[in-house]
Amino acid sequence: MDLIKHAAILSIVLWCAVAFAQQNAIHRVSVVGTEATSPELVRINSGLTEGELFSHSKLEEATKSIYTLGNYEDVRIITTPGPYGYDIEIRVVEFPRVESIEFKGNDEIDTDDLQKLLGIVQGGFLSNAALFDAIKKMEAKYAENKI
Repeated sequence: MDLIKHAAILSIVLWCAVAFAQQNAIHRVSVVGTEATSPELVRINSGLTEGELFSHSKLEEATKSIYTLGNYEDVRIITTPGPYGYDIEIRVVEFPRVESIEFKGNDEIDTDDLQKLLGIVQGGFLSNAALFDAIKKMEAKYAENKI
């Protein structure tokens, strides 16, 4: 009789452990806000995988990893607990894309040289940091040519 009681208790404990693990797992990962990039790119780089255990540290790492791609000015991860685990929605806002690059009033430096110097390409993403860096490089180049 004791053996049957122990087996029943063990079954209940195992069932509770499975239910607990299910509720603390990642159930679904979705991506919102991609226009020029692939949602799959965001999902893969997030490192968040359906079925793995949910943790806040994984969300922090996912956010950092997505920002590292350099395509997004904002990344937010929304979590919703449910009966089968956490539904995760990754919301991104892409940087604007460079439609064209034009130089006006440029007499001192060859346009192709300036284009190479700036590191900004047509069709690429343009962050505030990249724009600031390009301006500083151009100012330095013109200052160098005046000496």
